Amino acid sequence: MASDPLRRPPRFLQGSLALLLFGTGLSVTLSDVGFVLLLGTALWVWIRKRNFPSLTPLGLLSLALFLVYGIAGFFSPFGPQTALTGFREARSLLLIPLLASFSWKGEAWRIPSIALLLGAGIGGLVGLTEAVHFYGYLHTVGIHRLNYSLATLARTRGPYTTYMTFGEVQAMAAVWATALFPYWRLLTGSVALVGTLGAWLSLTRMTWFAWGVGTGLVAFFRRPLLVLGLLMALGTVFLVVPEGVRYRARDFLRPGATFQRSRLPIWRVAVRAIRARPLTGWGEGHAPALFQQFRDPDRGPLPYRHFHSNLLHISVVAGVLGGSLYLAWALLAFVEGVRGIRGHPPGPDRHFLLGALAAVLIFHVAGITEYTFGDAEVAYLYAALLGLMEGVRRP
Repeated sequence: MASDPLRRPPRFLQGSLALLLFGTGLSVTLSDVGFVLLLGTALWVWIRKRNFPSLTPLGLLSLALFLVYGIAGFFSPFGPQTALTGFREARSLLLIPLLASFSWKGEAWRIPSIALLLGAGIGGLVGLTEAVHFYGYLHTVGIHRLNYSLATLARTRGPYTTYMTFGEVQAMAAVWATALFPYWRLLTGSVALVGTLGAWLSLTRMTWFAWGVGTGLVAFFRRPLLVLGLLMALGTVFLVVPEGVRYRARDFLRPGATFQRSRLPIWRVAVRAIRARPLTGWGEGHAPALFQQFRDPDRGPLPYRHFHSNLLHISVVAGVLGGSLYLAWALLAFVEGVRGIRGHPPGPDRHFLLGALAAVLIFHVAGITEYTFGDAEVAYLYAALLGLMEGVRRP
């Protein structure tokens, strides 16, 4: 097959990607629509030009993981219909080879980037207004109605869930905006601050740690003053928010007790399930049944739909092969990102690559104790930035 890596993405494809990225911060339904339009546009371009692109190593691994994740369902003891659930769960992986087949150098990534910043900023404001209402700081009719309208648009299920849902998205958007701060300063600076507050108000401790890793990466390569501003915003969180956040922070410093209570029982079930079917896995969508089957004798079934770890969940679903592909995929993404940064001269493309690599780190670091692979808004954002990173790196 011939390949043409220097093709510029059509405007409609850029717009579809912009809709997908805008939705990651606000509504996964918008992201789903953008995904379908993006996939259809790319196929139309390839068929019309009779020129299907070759796969990069990262694109090849992404496609392999997608296939293994879905095909494992055909061997599931719960029935072959599990395969459809697996393919649907891993659909975001298709974005990586798709976007990497176009050249995103220069101006091409700007429209999707602005859409992402706007979506993440609005989504962060949704979370902050709900946090204000939930913590009881401002019980006014105006704030309540504004929050209700925005939360309805963002398909949330009630108080407290909005900003928890967007924790990893806001962390990824915050550090990515920090890397792009020299450009669109008002927009990127605002999203960096709002995203930082949103990530910390999510009360998800591993998201806090992942945000710190991503921010540290940006500081290592650029040492921007905005990193100091983010740290000041973080200090403000602990000065103005109630005991709930401070309690979670203190609990974060006692990892032994925390993991013993919350994560280890879940992971023990995962390990038992992997040992029972190491080759083909169990297929996607059956975590509740596995928690019932492999629970600790002195515990009831745990009320979860995943195993709070990307590696363990994927290994349960697709066996040891799926888990191994995930590790190779994560490592290659980091290596390719570092190569891209070091191989690019200073400028907008290099700042973009730095932000994308920081998002890669956040996705996988948070995925150590969270199932970021299974949250559509997080997986869409990660896969899109990774595909764009490959496209910007193209010669």
